Amino acid sequence: KATEKEKKEIKRNRKRITENKTSEANKNHPPQRELIKELQNTVNQFSPLKLALQIKGAK
Repeated sequence: KATEKEKKEIKRNRKRITENKTSEANKNHPPQRELIKELQNTVNQFSPLKLALQIKGAK
C-alpha cells in the first residue's frame, strides 16, 4: 500500500502530466478565446452598418 508521501508524489505527477497535456493542446489548437476574438473581428468587418458605409463611400 502506498504511503502518504508516495500518494502526494503520485498526485503531483498526475497534475504535472495534465498541465503538460493542456499546454501541448494549446500549442496545437489556440484556446477558444482566440478563436472567438477572430470570429468577432470577422463579424464586425461584415456588419451591415460598415458595409453600408463602404458602399456609400464607393459611390
